Amino acid sequence: MYYANLILEILNKIDKIDDQKKYNNVKGRALFYRLWTYYQLAQIYCLPYSEQNIGKPGLPLRDDTDLDVKLIRSTIGQTYLQMKNDVSESIQLLDETSINMYQPNRRAALMLLSRVNLIMADYKSALHNSDEAIKLNGKLLNYNNLDLTKAYPFLLL
Repeated sequence: MYYANLILEILNKIDKIDDQKKYNNVKGRALFYRLWTYYQLAQIYCLPYSEQNIGKPGLPLRDDTDLDVKLIRSTIGQTYLQMKNDVSESIQLLDETSINMYQPNRRAALMLLSRVNLIMADYKSALHNSDEAIKLNGKLLNYNNLDLTKAYPFLLL
């Protein structure tokens, strides 16, 4: 999370942007990684998302790199709102595909938003976001067609 916030701080200080597409991708990736970190931490250290738990302690939300700032815990509702805001912005900034398969792209951000929506019991939005992600690639993996005798039955895309 520190590195994602550092990148976002540096990007905000840039006056002249030579390559807008590259700038958008770097910012989108930083937002994605910050969201991914919040998502993982929320699954471990927060109560499950529900209407009863929405006001209970969530995560301390960081948006800067100052390590001396005293942090207070947000609510679970604020934590999930921050996650949804980060991923929504990253979806707008990221390319549909990435050169490196280990870097996030728009499809990965849509699927992560779908996952967050599932946790929040917003099933209609989760279905919409997963459908949008599938439209970007158009492929679903049929597990019945995997050759389980191979050491690595999944092909790297």
